Amino acid sequence: MKALSRRTMAVVAATALATPLLLGAAPGHGHKPSTPGKDAAALARELVKESSAHDAHRHLRKFQSIADRNDGHRAAGSPGHEASAAYIEKLMKKAGYKVTRQTFSFTYTETLAQKLSVVEPGQRDVDVHAMTYTTSTPRAASTRPWSTPRPTPTAPRAAPPRTTPPRSRAPWR
Repeated sequence: MKALSRRTMAVVAATALATPLLLGAAPGHGHKPSTPGKDAAALARELVKESSAHDAHRHLRKFQSIADRNDGHRAAGSPGHEASAAYIEKLMKKAGYKVTRQTFSFTYTETLAQKLSVVEPGQRDVDVHAMTYTTSTPRAASTRPWSTPRPTPTAPRAAPPRTTPPRSRAPWR
């Protein structure tokens, strides 16, 4: 049952990924005008029939090997991303599609260094992991010693008197 479930998920994933690409492809000369609803349903049936978990896994292994050769990732703007796009482009051209690439802008962040050291009561390094879009600490502030006030014993204080705001009639009433 588990293998069937994985196979079904692979087929659904392959269909979801491939359908927009195939539907967006321009028909060549000699094709009659399409009927999108019928064409999409027929294409979906054909993709399900022709897809297999083995084929999907083969492409996933290829993407992983691309990531392995590129510092473990295929993030946008990285050499791993470019290699992934080239792989897909090659597959689509081999299948007979006219392939074009569209460029777009995006925000890219990269952590160059991250370190946190505690010096008192005993010196030690603390593991830190910067989140995406974390701003950098100014250089001068990164080595400044921090001080924390020591708590001082105080006598218990009485709670401040409780006040109730005056009641007023709201203008909309």
